[in-house]
Amino acid sequence: MKELQINNLNYVHHVSLFNHYRILDTITGFSASLTAGSINGLVGEMGSGGWLVSYLLAGRINDLTESSAILLNGQVIGNQTLRDISCYVGEGVIESPYRKLKNYPGRLKRKILNVKTVADQIKLGILKTNNTMTLEKISELFDLSGLNEKNERNGRIYRPLEFQSGEVWRASMAIGVAYQKKLFCFPWLEPHYLKYILAGVNLEYIKMLKEMGCMLLIPISDDNYLKDISTQNLYLKKRKIIL
Repeated sequence: MKELQINNLNYVHHVSLFNHYRILDTITGFSASLTAGSINGLVGEMGSGGWLVSYLLAGRINDLTESSAILLNGQVIGNQTLRDISCYVGEGVIESPYRKLKNYPGRLKRKILNVKTVADQIKLGILKTNNTMTLEKISELFDLSGLNEKNERNGRIYRPLEFQSGEVWRASMAIGVAYQKKLFCFPWLEPHYLKYILAGVNLEYIKMLKEMGCMLLIPISDDNYLKDISTQNLYLKKRKIIL
């Protein structure tokens, strides 16, 4: 995957994270070119369209059809192709969809319903894509905890993604790498999570994905958040938030 082009994109849609944080976002006349191995800041206040662009390119909008607004390596693409290439950081990949915790609160129910753990999702991604990496290697790259514990009580990697707490961000990125995704789309993370994601070791995971040749989209309100690490910053017009 060399280049993703967005040409005069106009869209209005609800965007969400964890089926909890939710707004109606709008983007108008948006154009950009993203290249392999790039960190792209979508700079604007909440409601200015940055989250919507990231959410849309993560393949999360079910009614999106093929449109001349989005091209991959020069070819017009639709939602299915976006799902094939992308990972929505925090919720993972569409092949292993995020589920609400209240639907399976106990370990026995999760076992009956075959709810996959982070380790399960990584192993499945490796299998489906013939990835040469191993569970151990990916776990090491993203510092996932509990690989040698072998049980859910002590080994966090043996819990579903929704039980990862602060580790959910890197665990979801690890799942994306297992599935060999090339587009990593971040949700709007301000104010609670952004500084955590862009600080310390978490920032190293983002840089690592860039070195792997991935494209990253990060909606932010201030370009200083990505100072010295972004390949390009795309500035958005201020829009009204509709809750």
